[in-house]
Amino acid sequence: MSLPNRTRSGGPKTAAGRTIVANNALKHGLTAARPATAAEATLVDTLRSDLVAQYQPQNILEKLQIDRIAHSAAKLQRLHEIEEAAYQLAQENAFPPLETIVAAMGADNAAAQAEAARILQGGNRTPTRGLDDALLGQMCAEIRANRQRVSTLADLPSWLPHTHAFLEQHCQQMGTADQGLQLQALVRQFSPLAQTAPQLRRVNRETLGDNELLKELSIGFRAQGLEVVRVRASDDAAAQAEGLQADLQALLDVQQHRQQVDDLVRDYPARRELLRRLAMPPSDEADRLLRYQVALDRQLSKCMGELLQMLAMRNPALP
Repeated sequence: MSLPNRTRSGGPKTAAGRTIVANNALKHGLTAARPATAAEATLVDTLRSDLVAQYQPQNILEKLQIDRIAHSAAKLQRLHEIEEAAYQLAQENAFPPLETIVAAMGADNAAAQAEAARILQGGNRTPTRGLDDALLGQMCAEIRANRQRVSTLADLPSWLPHTHAFLEQHCQQMGTADQGLQLQALVRQFSPLAQTAPQLRRVNRETLGDNELLKELSIGFRAQGLEVVRVRASDDAAAQAEGLQADLQALLDVQQHRQQVDDLVRDYPARRELLRRLAMPPSDEADRLLRYQVALDRQLSKCMGELLQMLAMRNPALP
């Protein structure tokens, strides 16, 4: 049921209220006849004053052209501000999840991608167990050069001295003479499958045998879904050589994994900056802003040309 005329709202009654509702349908204000914001109105007044001071209009037409120029220039300035805001918003929304950016950076190693993402989010690198990049590099260099000459652990001092010294040091620290077991512990700890490095319980040399060390390792790895298989003490020579070569290859894989992680972490800021620079507003929004800019440029040029023609007609001596 419709309301009687006397009960219907007739809209705001005061001048201030009518000024407010006059902007109800206003969106960006680029096509509005009057300034859309207080800042735009101030700019119009400033431009108008400067143009009047420079051209000294003498009649209503010249004053009208100056007014049109001031409004067009102010609208164009507002358009540039809107365009800048649109691109800034597009840049803020341009970044997919960090993991997605890292995955698109070329490395096909999912474990390296996951570790790089964790480091970029403030996490720590996989524990090194005393094996820094410099020492790992020395060990891997000698492995690449001499691994074919190595078939047993007895060959390590001659052909892989850095690897031998590192394993011997850990044998002393952990109270065992089995370098093969320590090598297995080393490469399994750095396996990309492991999310956290297992911790070896420190005990006295006199009470720790190789079987107990193997038990300690097995418990730690089994908690991560890994198995430790010992192929050192009683296997034949071929099995020992095969197991040793597999562990040496695992050390090379550890170095490659570290290098990939370092490359991803190093290159991430540049990739993010590239995504930011390539960010664009939605195509329909960008097209609409471009159309407004073309229209305002034409209007401003037309008004300036007409004003100069009027001034030339009034004073032919003007250039």
